[in-house]
Amino acid sequence: MTQTTGGLAAVGAKLEISTNNSDWTDISGWASGVSFSGYDRQSGEAFTFDGDTAVVKFGKLNPTECEVKLLYTEETTGGWKLVWGQHITAGGGMLMVRWSPKGGDTTDEYRFTSGSDAKATVILPPDGEAGPGDPVMCAFSVKSAAFTQSAVT
Repeated sequence: MTQTTGGLAAVGAKLEISTNNSDWTDISGWASGVSFSGYDRQSGEAFTFDGDTAVVKFGKLNPTECEVKLLYTEETTGGWKLVWGQHITAGGGMLMVRWSPKGGDTTDEYRFTSGSDAKATVILPPDGEAGPGDPVMCAFSVKSAAFTQSAVT
């Protein structure tokens, strides 16, 4: 099989958040990383006296968690302010994430969107060190029953 030449670098990616599932705020200018965990399928196994291998069965999909790393700023429109406000709302306010690895601005590029059940489960306040002069960073995680993949139209 011929090796692909279609790999992507995340340098032109887009990351958006929404608090209402209709208005999306592009936080790509603050975001520096995104990673996913979960969405694994539950499974179980049992062994019987006869045979040498397990009987394996499969169940439902677990929720997905998306961690976003942000450059911390104190701008009123920045990513941190939007996320913090939703996280400290009683019971947690809706916070959806939409990730487009190729930029999400051209037809047939793909984006991955959390469900409308999504909320911030973790928000890590800004931290940093005095010596190196690195930008101050923060992070948040959003949990959703599932993320969907769709083509940009």
